[in-house]
Amino acid sequence: MADLPLSSALRCLMAEDLGTPRHLLERLAADGNLHVRRTAARNPRTPGETIALLCCIGASAQLTAYAAPDRSIERGDLERATSLGPWSRLLVARHPGTPAALLDRIRIAHGNESAALREAIAAHPHCPRAALCTLCVDASPSVRRAAGTHPGLDRATLDELVAAGASADLTTLAEPAPIAGTVLAALARRGPWGRVLAARHPDTPPEVIDELAGEKAIDVRLGLASNPAATEKVLRRSAEPLDKAIAERLAEHPTTPADLLIRLAALADIEVRARVADHPRLAKADGLALRLAVDGASAVRERIARRDVLSREELDLLAAAGAGDDLLSFGTPDTAFPAESIDRLASLGGWGRHLAARHPATSPTSLAALLTDGDPVVRLAAVSHPHRPRELLALLVLAGSEEDLQGFTRPLSKPGPSPEQLDGLAALGPWARRLAARHPDTPPSTLIKLADDEHPAVRTDVARHPATPDHIVMRHAGDALPDVRWAVARREGLPRDVLDILVADPLPAIRLAVLGYADTAPDLVARLRQDLDADVRDAANATPIAAD
Repeated sequence: MADLPLSSALRCLMAEDLGTPRHLLERLAADGNLHVRRTAARNPRTPGETIALLCCIGASAQLTAYAAPDRSIERGDLERATSLGPWSRLLVARHPGTPAALLDRIRIAHGNESAALREAIAAHPHCPRAALCTLCVDASPSVRRAAGTHPGLDRATLDELVAAGASADLTTLAEPAPIAGTVLAALARRGPWGRVLAARHPDTPPEVIDELAGEKAIDVRLGLASNPAATEKVLRRSAEPLDKAIAERLAEHPTTPADLLIRLAALADIEVRARVADHPRLAKADGLALRLAVDGASAVRERIARRDVLSREELDLLAAAGAGDDLLSFGTPDTAFPAESIDRLASLGGWGRHLAARHPATSPTSLAALLTDGDPVVRLAAVSHPHRPRELLALLVLAGSEEDLQGFTRPLSKPGPSPEQLDGLAALGPWARRLAARHPDTPPSTLIKLADDEHPAVRTDVARHPATPDHIVMRHAGDALPDVRWAVARREGLPRDVLDILVADPLPAIRLAVLGYADTAPDLVARLRQDLDADVRDAANATPIAAD
C-alpha cells in the first residue's frame, strides 16, 4: 500500500472500510504507518492468517509495536512477509532467523524505504560483510553506528573511515588524517557518507572534487565549502542553492571569490554578513566594504570599523553623511555635501537609510522612499525632516497611517484615497504597500500586484483582504510563511480548491479551520478524523457531517 500514491489518512479510511478487498487489507496490515496498521488489525475482513504471520515475525497483536518473534518460523514465511509492506520487511530484518541472502535482497530492493530498515539489517548478526561495507557509509548516523559496531565489519574498513574524517562510532565528523587519494575516490563511489568524507578531505583528487561539486546533497556541499582545496569554481557550484549553512561555510572559506562574497553580503542572516566583514578577500569585492559599513546590523559595521578596508573617499563619504568613526554613533553631517552622494548611501540600505533620513541634504525623491521604509526608526527620522514630501505624508495618513508613521489607524473612507492613489502606494516602500494591502477600497488589480510581495506582512494583509481574488487566496494557502496561511484559514467562504490545500497544512491549527466547512466538504472532515494530531481528530469526531 505504501507503493500507492495515497496519504496516510486515506489509507486509514481504506483500512477501516469493510468493503476494502482482502488483498489490500493484507498490505494495509503491513503498512509503514502505525495508525493504518492498527485500523487494519481491527477490521474483521483483514485475513487472520496475515495478522498471525506478522505476529510470528515479531509484531504485537494490535500491530502497533514489536513483540517476541517465533524463532521456529520457516524461511518461506519470512520471504512471503517481505512482499506485504514496509513494516513486515522491517520485522523480517529484525528476525533472528533471517538468512544473510534474504537480508541482502531486502537491502538492495527496499533499502531506500527507511533508515530503520537499513539499521535493522546493519545490526543483524547475519548481515553480509559486503553489505556492512556499504551501510557504514550510509546517510543515516544510526545505520552507520550499527554497521560500525558489527563484529563482522572488517577492521581495516573502519580505520580507513576514521582516517578519512569520521568519528570512531561513524556518527559524526572528526579531524581527517592524511590518506591516499585513491582511497578517497573509492569512498566517494561507495555511498552518501563516503561522498561527504571525500568532499571535505584536502587530499581528495581534484577530478573527484569537481565531480562532487555537481551534487545537490547538502552534506556534500557543506563538505566542499569547508575543503581548503576547493577552487573558486567548486565553491560557486556548491553555493547552489544558497542556504544558511552553506553561506556560513563560504563566508569563512579563504578562497571564496569576490562575486560570491557580494551575494553573501546581501543575505538577511546577520552572522553570515558579519563573517563576510572579516573575510580576507573583502577588499577585492568592489564597493562591498562600503555596503557593509552601512549595514543594518551594528555587529557588522563594528567589524568593518576595526579593519583598514575602506578607501579615503569612502571614509569621507561616511563622515560627511553623519557617521561616527566607530560606525555605530552619529556625528555632525556636512550640510554642503551633494544630495547625490547621500542618495547613494540610502540606496545601499541598512544604516545608510538612517543616515539619509537625518541628513539635511537628502533629496525629496529619497525622502519619499524613506517615509515608506520598512524600518519604523527610519520613518520616524524622515517624518521629522524639514524637506519631507508633505503631500505623500498626507496620503499615507489618509490611507490609514498614524501621523508619526509608527502604527495604523482606521482609514478614512469618505473622502478616502482614490484607486489610483492606492495603486501608487503599491509601488512605494513596504509601509506604503502595507497601507494599500489593508485599505478596504483597494481594487483587486492592486492586490494582485501585491500578492507576491517580498515583505511577509504585505502578503499577510493581502491574504486577509476581502477583495483578494480566489486564485490569489489559493496561492497564499500554500505560502511558506505560516502567518500568511493562517490569514487564509480565517477567511470566510473559502472555495473547495483552497480547502484541499489547507487540509494538508503542516500546522494543526490551520487544518482545524477546515472543520467549519462540514456541510460543503464532508469528505475532508472525515479525512481529519484520521489525522495524526489527537486534537484535530477529537475536533473532527465532534463535528457532525451528513454521512453520520
